[in-house]
Amino acid sequence: RAYARVNTLIAAVDPHNNDRPLTPDTEAEFLVYLPLVRIDEHGERQPCLATEWTHSADYLEWTYRLRPGVRWHDGRPVTVDDVKFTIDLHGRPLSDVELEPFGHVYGWRTECTVHDESTFTVRGIGWTRWAEADSYMSIVPKHLLEDLDYQKWYEWDFWLRPVGNGPYRYLRYQPGTMVELEANPDYYKGKPKIERVVLKFSGQAGLTELLSGNVDTKIGANSAELSALPAIANDPRFQTYWGEPDFWN
Repeated sequence: RAYARVNTLIAAVDPHNNDRPLTPDTEAEFLVYLPLVRIDEHGERQPCLATEWTHSADYLEWTYRLRPGVRWHDGRPVTVDDVKFTIDLHGRPLSDVELEPFGHVYGWRTECTVHDESTFTVRGIGWTRWAEADSYMSIVPKHLLEDLDYQKWYEWDFWLRPVGNGPYRYLRYQPGTMVELEANPDYYKGKPKIERVVLKFSGQAGLTELLSGNVDTKIGANSAELSALPAIANDPRFQTYWGEPDFWN
């Protein structure tokens, strides 16, 4: 109930990468970054960074048109080079981290070809009819990440002070406690109505925090909390929202 906190929404999160709740493949990532498409409640693709797309008969080749006018939070334009960089990055092999970009883990052999400043084609096993990689791969900024050591993906300080292209932008970080975000006035769909979002590191106590009123919402549920979801769904104080299944589970 954001109005009760002066238009600030406090969300309990359980960061699993050294207090980095905004690395790609976490539940809160789409507050800051955008994928190419979104999946609606009916399981259908909806435009996001991509405005339109076509696919081959075998679903192994997809051609997209990039939305014009979208900018990173530092003011730089989002380009097809950012898209290609992101897709190529997720396909690189890693050896010395616990979690790896999913392209390598699942053996994707994916190729991204840029045709012009707004059109690109993706080919490969990761882009199939059901993989829907275009909906859960956040596009990241090439100009800020291309010189970093990709084998230290989850250790990058960038994830502590991220520069994204989504509805909220980084404001401040308090180690071990929270990350605060502010509404992005340049968001392509318009500035969000909720001014601030605080991602509170609640660990395993997120559900307790929600029930006690210390947070307004909880993003994601760990395995220990799944059995409590029916009771939460039937509690008139709360609304539950179902999204896509967690990629890693």
